[in-house]
Amino acid sequence: MITWYEELLIPSNIEKNWHLFDLDQMHLIMPQIVETTILEKKEEIIGSTYRQV
Repeated sequence: MITWYEELLIPSNIEKNWHLFDLDQMHLIMPQIVETTILEKKEEIIGSTYRQV
């Protein structure tokens, strides 16, 4: 498995930027990901499992 570690400090409130992690917006912060598939969706988003290519 390939692991990728990168750290970026965003000087802003997390509530203003959290929408970037929505499935339809994720390409803005991770342009190298070309496909996201939901493997296991929980009722709440927390704990859901995704496969990204």
